[in-house]
Amino acid sequence: MTDPSLARLLLSAFTWFDTALRASLAARGLPELTHAQSLLMAHLQADGIRISELARRVGTTRQAAQKSVAALERARLVETVPDPTNASARIARLTPAGLRNTKAAAEIFAALESRLADRIGAEAAMQLRTALQAERGAPSAVGPAKRKA
Repeated sequence: MTDPSLARLLLSAFTWFDTALRASLAARGLPELTHAQSLLMAHLQADGIRISELARRVGTTRQAAQKSVAALERARLVETVPDPTNASARIARLTPAGLRNTKAAAEIFAALESRLADRIGAEAAMQLRTALQAERGAPSAVGPAKRKA
């Protein structure tokens, strides 16, 4: 079996963080989130963001983002308001409960990073952070591999 691709390893690491985050939030008595809702919460702000922009950032459809936002509204973590600059658009923003949730998430992520550093070593964790912060440039398509003659 070949080694997994870097993309698969990154996805697996992200899933580890997200699964631990959602379980930790639930253990604190905060609303349980789906994976999709967790992704959206990471991009929400107190001052708000258009749902269409939220969908673009998460890489999903506007309809899927609207569905997740509606569920977050029912959990009282998010509220939607009309966009004052565009009557056909809606702005999603964190409620006070949503702000408490994101504060708890930041604390949990810090604890998870510490746990990861304990497991893989502080130096490896620092190198991982440095590598992930490096400028990657805009994503671009890669053409097919050239065949050798």
